Amino acid sequence: MASGAVALGRAPALEMPYESALERIAAVVCSLAIASVPIFSTAENLSFIPQAFAVLGTGLALTTLLKRIPGVHLSMVSYAVLVLFWSITLLSDPEVWPEYLTLIKVCVLALACHIVFRSKDRLLLLFGTYCASGLVTLGMNWRQIRALGTSMAGSSLSEKDRFAGTFDNANDAGIYGVMLMLGACIVFFNCRKWWRWPLAAIGLGAGLAICFFSGSRKAMLGLGCLILAVPWMAAGQGGMRRWRPVKMAVLLALMAVLGGLLFSRLPFVDRLLEPFSRGIASDSSSELRFAMLTRVFELWAAHPLFGCGFEGFSRLSEFGVYSHTTFGEVLCNAGLVGMALLAVFYFLPGLQLFRMRRLGGGFSVGLLTFWAIFTIFSIFAVLFDSREFVPMYAGICGYLQERTGMT
Repeated sequence: MASGAVALGRAPALEMPYESALERIAAVVCSLAIASVPIFSTAENLSFIPQAFAVLGTGLALTTLLKRIPGVHLSMVSYAVLVLFWSITLLSDPEVWPEYLTLIKVCVLALACHIVFRSKDRLLLLFGTYCASGLVTLGMNWRQIRALGTSMAGSSLSEKDRFAGTFDNANDAGIYGVMLMLGACIVFFNCRKWWRWPLAAIGLGAGLAICFFSGSRKAMLGLGCLILAVPWMAAGQGGMRRWRPVKMAVLLALMAVLGGLLFSRLPFVDRLLEPFSRGIASDSSSELRFAMLTRVFELWAAHPLFGCGFEGFSRLSEFGVYSHTTFGEVLCNAGLVGMALLAVFYFLPGLQLFRMRRLGGGFSVGLLTFWAIFTIFSIFAVLFDSREFVPMYAGICGYLQERTGMT
């Protein structure tokens, strides 16, 4: 097994020389499995659709191993070890099995995506398919979005008017909107096919509409990161060296002005700024999350090395739900051992992408932006079991393994 940390400083290797029809089909099916999650997973009578795609995609990915056994990135080894480590909890608390089974499914699909998405073209297929899901999602939620737009024109919107739609959660909707826009930018700046234009229109249009009405602080933070990254993605495959500092400064200024104009029109701008102007106690959601974080450290202090076990925070805290932060959740439930594994999962790909951005141009910058936004979202949400973003992240790790592991 080749280590993901090997040859970080080497020049990028060539793309994979071998790609069978089966591998291409597996990439398509896995892309559909990921893109169908935000569309169908919250509908009880349709949730079987992403599951069926996931099973089929995993089976096809396993079949490709008969022709070629690729190396595994060290970050994916760490993630799999963390999942297996939590299986010990089943011995003392078997009631957590349903939640643990969900985590196993995410891990299996992530490993399948890690096997399949080994080239730039396949990752562009993944991001393009995910962008296309925005058209379906926008259509399913168009009536509510249009109603919010009409209400906003006549009067101000209240907290209860935040858009959640088929996501059943405004923050989930906001995160999805940001990732749609990011996927659209990655495809647009790294593909020269005609369909990059409609995909960009779908991803940017649907993503912006969803973020605009979600009132999510996480979404606004993600959009801020995206605005800062777009000029570097726009530099293209030639890299930033072709761009003069003045041009970069102008483009950054234009993006900042556009972001400021959009922010000034946000219907929930007061909610977004309230914790900064009046403190954490001014907002019930922020106050609750701070109390959860405090409880995380209290529970971790009782079991510092191995943690409280899977779902430990939900079982042992008075809140009865997860802690709303990936790093806090793992610290509480897996201790320092789990945090070490999680650190490899998050920060090794970021280090590799940061070093590759000087050689890989806009595509490496786009993937680095995905890493950055995924990491930032993980600070404020529990995403280690995300059925969308963990498999996408695993696909990026597969691409990194191919680039750093091939000679």
